[in-house]
Order: sequence, then structure tokens, then C-alpha cells
Amino acid sequence: MSNSNVPASTQSLSSKSQQLTDEIEVFRIIPQKQRRTVGPFCFVDHFGPTPPSTHLTFDVAPHPHIGLQTLSYLWQGQILHLDSLGSKQWLKPGQCNLMTAGKGISHAEVIPEEDAKKMELHGVQLWLALPPEQMNTAPDFVHVSELPKVEVGSYQGLVILGALEKLEVPVEVKSPCVAFDLKSEEQDAKGTIQLETEFEYLVYVVASKNDNILINGVATAAHNGVYLATNTDKLEIAGAGHVLVLGGTPYPENLRMFWNFVATSNEDLYDAANRWNEGDSIFGTVKDYPKYGKGPERLMSPEPPLSFKKP
Repeated sequence: MSNSNVPASTQSLSSKSQQLTDEIEVFRIIPQKQRRTVGPFCFVDHFGPTPPSTHLTFDVAPHPHIGLQTLSYLWQGQILHLDSLGSKQWLKPGQCNLMTAGKGISHAEVIPEEDAKKMELHGVQLWLALPPEQMNTAPDFVHVSELPKVEVGSYQGLVILGALEKLEVPVEVKSPCVAFDLKSEEQDAKGTIQLETEFEYLVYVVASKNDNILINGVATAAHNGVYLATNTDKLEIAGAGHVLVLGGTPYPENLRMFWNFVATSNEDLYDAANRWNEGDSIFGTVKDYPKYGKGPERLMSPEPPLSFKKP
């Protein structure tokens, strides 16, 4: 998506949509050809909202990760997180789950059959690439049950990660970054935020009451976003709607991704995929999954390209 009226320090981005299930549509804004990362954020999936009075099917069987942190955040519904550390945690609106994969973890996300009746689901899943020197850190899981409320002009929302307006989320992030969402029903809503000039940002429009929201003067429709380069000192939002703002210092290396794995070399991706498929114990076992899910014991990785392998 290009726009000749967009300043050189910004970039308009369009999401791509796909059906995760019959009821759940997913909009992916990064990675894409135009922009692979924003700060440490290397994957942004917006899912839902699902139609009301729908019987949901949501059962993501055990699968692995390396080299990243996953952050799950909901506006509607609830999801049960299970992982190989033994974590068992419901996620509800106004909360967040932050899982550090590091050298290896496996997890599942489920809405058990008895809880799926007539539930509406709406949220995001974000991946944050770990700094190169921390790719092999120990896995971890943290749940935040109450996030700080923030008000910016006509907009209200929550700080999801990092710090904003002297508010801070009490979880450890491995790279300097921030995530927050803002919403207003007012047609003439306006809000201005002073930005960290060493950060780059993605402002993603979750929903707009009219056709567009103005992001630093750029008209942006729902499910699209605006990238703001470093040295941008402020964010100006105008219009009724809902935005998700992500930012951080640019990732220092050429990041590589394959399936659910993140690394700084193709060799590490090749190794991770094969170790998972061979049942390597470094990823652990999601022991509680059979109690709640009906999928396979573990999802298998696609075969990585032979070109990833060391000569």
C-alpha cells in the first residue's frame, strides 16, 4: 500500500487476512515484504471479533518456539494457556500473557468445548524477537492480571507492555519496547503522545467508526497501519476508533523466521525444526493438553529447506 502524500519518515502498511477457523478471521500486519520487523516485534496477528452467538472452535495443539517472546492480549473472550513449564493460565480481557521461549518451549492455547458456547473472541498475538545475545535464554512464563489504564486526549486504553505516560507494566522485556491500545467513540476525538525518538513504531487500526482514522495526518482504514521511523517525536491520532501502538529500538540484526521459530541464522532454524520433529526434550511436554484439547499430541514442523543446513 503506497501513498504519495505520506511523509518519508512514515510508511502505510496493509494487512493480509486468512481464516484460522470457520469462525475466526486473522489479519497479519507484520511480517510482510514492506516491513519485516518494528522494534523487536516480528509478528502481529489480529484475530476476530468473531460473530456473536457462534459456537467457537479454538484448539491450537502443542507446538514449539525458540528465540522469541509471545504476548497474548484479548479484548473479548478468554483463552486457556498451557505450556511445557507446567503453566495453566486463563487469559481474559485487560490482562496479558508473556511467554519467553528462549532456547526452547512448547505450548498450547485452547477454549475447552464447554466454555466455547456463544463466546465472542477478539484479540492479538505478538511475537518479540529476543536480542541475539539472549536467543538461548531459559524459558519463562508471566501472567499480568491487571494492566495500567492510560488516557491520551479523547482516547482511553491500557498499557500492555513497557512504559507510557509514567505508567509501567511489571514484566521483564528483553529489548526496549512499548505496546498500548487506545479507543474513543467520539467523532472528533484527538490525542497526542510524545514518542521515544530512538524507537520505531507501528500504529495499527483495530477498528474505525468511520472509514479512516488519521495517524500523523495519514488516513488509515481498519486492519491497516502506519509505520513511524526513528526520530519521530510525536504521534497524533484523530477520529473515532481503536488503535494498537507498538514500538521499540530497531532490531540489530537480520532476523530469520521459519514456522514457529525465530533465529539469526538459517542453521539454527533447521536445527530447531529437526529437534522438535525428533522429540528433543529441550522443548518439554505440554502434559495438561489432553485434559482440555482434542488435537494431536504435538503439531509437527514442516521440513525446513535443505539450503538452511550448514554445508
